[in-house]
Amino acid sequence: MAEGHMPERGGPRPALQRPARTAGTSPLLVVFAVLCVVELIGVATGRHAVEWAAKPLLAPLLAAHLWRLTGTRHAYVLTGLLLAAAGDIALLIPGTPAFGIGLALFLCAQLCWITAFLRAGALDHLRNRRAVCAAYLAVWAAAPPSPPPWAPPWAPPWPSTPSPCSPWP
Repeated sequence: MAEGHMPERGGPRPALQRPARTAGTSPLLVVFAVLCVVELIGVATGRHAVEWAAKPLLAPLLAAHLWRLTGTRHAYVLTGLLLAAAGDIALLIPGTPAFGIGLALFLCAQLCWITAFLRAGALDHLRNRRAVCAAYLAVWAAAPPSPPPWAPPWAPPWPSTPSPCSPWP
């Protein structure tokens, strides 16, 4: 295949090339790591101002790092990260409308990432690993339901069959 020639749709894909810049020493990733620690400390200690300051910056920092490395070549991933940042901000706001908006933004982010994976050939990759996919689905289907995150540690074990009228017994 000639340099710069794009394959026809459905044809063989060119081998992935390493970007010119490496990810190892990016100052954006250093700031991201520091903000992750700050965010975790804010959540663990109940300091909502710290959480409000750090959480909305995490996904945009990853998007900036990806954009710096690849430009707009991964537009769906970049868009998904920005939608996730907006979803994070919406979920920080109390109330049902903000929660619904946050869920919708995260749904759109997931759709962007699914599109990016499909365009990168994820289905071809999974078709060659059907046994791994089947094992993963079997483990996932057999796993017992977990208690909700707000259940106190002294609560009785979570029942294996939920109430027919509600997601919570």
